[in-house]
Amino acid sequence: MADKNEGFVMPSKQEIDNAPAKFTPLRAEDYILRLSKVSFVQAPTYLNGAYNGPLAWKFEVICTVVGLKAGGAMLDKEGQEVSAFQRHLFKDVNPYSVGFQPDGAPSILRGLVSHLEGKDTNEKLSPPNFILLKNDDDSVVEDANLREQYLTNMRDGKLLDGYKAVPDIRPYEGRYIAANVITSSPKNNPNKIQNKISDFRPMPSTFTKPDAEAEAKAKESFEEYHKNLLEGRKQREANTPQATPEVEAMEIESDEVPI
Repeated sequence: MADKNEGFVMPSKQEIDNAPAKFTPLRAEDYILRLSKVSFVQAPTYLNGAYNGPLAWKFEVICTVVGLKAGGAMLDKEGQEVSAFQRHLFKDVNPYSVGFQPDGAPSILRGLVSHLEGKDTNEKLSPPNFILLKNDDDSVVEDANLREQYLTNMRDGKLLDGYKAVPDIRPYEGRYIAANVITSSPKNNPNKIQNKISDFRPMPSTFTKPDAEAEAKAKESFEEYHKNLLEGRKQREANTPQATPEVEAMEIESDEVPI
């Protein structure tokens, strides 16, 4: 029997799960990435098999793949060459995870800060800024006097009652960093194979920053990509699942263990 509505049709779960990704994943290697966008946002946590838990702060880091850390041509898993600045990887970073993983490895946040600051991960680290939050409602505090008082108390080895702080990595936007990229399946779709940032790593001493023209073109291309990404998210929120399969295929979740 024909469908009642022969025009607009919502795809089945099987069709969504089996839809091909826009890109064949890159080979698992160490890559040079550009931190193209770093945002501090609240999002639902992963609970009982879905992202429907309480809201929590996170850094959403969108990285653009620049090249192999070791140099040479970038290849996808099918052996096809991939150009610089054409792939984007997502990494959710826990702002409260400033310590170490159970196996002794630095947290994602700690590794990011230490490598960009050129420090050993075991040393004290000084991120470029901090974000002050209220304990009772998790709201961001902009008051300059309270921020200064928090720093004063910290230098004296004391806390500021009712407040907490996290490192602010947003000033790193536009910087370059190395990362280990692997293939993985997102929690909500185990049938798809995608690239995922495993951890951040030190930059090679041989790295040469792209020239101004190449950076300008890459920035312009990313701004268009980011605009489409945000529009795609709005469409998904409006319950149009078939509108954004390519965007959703690129959004990678983090498996970081908070410390």
